[in-house]
Amino acid sequence: MISINDIINSPELREVGRMAVEDELVEWRDERRSMLNRGNGLVIREADGSESSIIRFGMEMALKIALQAILDSSRSLVGDFRSEHSAEG
Repeated sequence: MISINDIINSPELREVGRMAVEDELVEWRDERRSMLNRGNGLVIREADGSESSIIRFGMEMALKIALQAILDSSRSLVGDFRSEHSAEG
């Protein structure tokens, strides 16, 4: 199982989380979705590069997306590692 310290100390795992959040932001932008009545949260530039002030979703959702992606990624890494080493034995 992966620990919080593993995430903190791994640029690769942090990048997995960042990419998952960015992918979700792009999806929400392209589908013109946003959370109503948010005072703050995450925004993303429009597809043409222009500024946007539309809050797509909050930090709590971004954290959930990132952590789930990191967990899924670490499970596949552990599975790959076990497969490689069980074939050797």
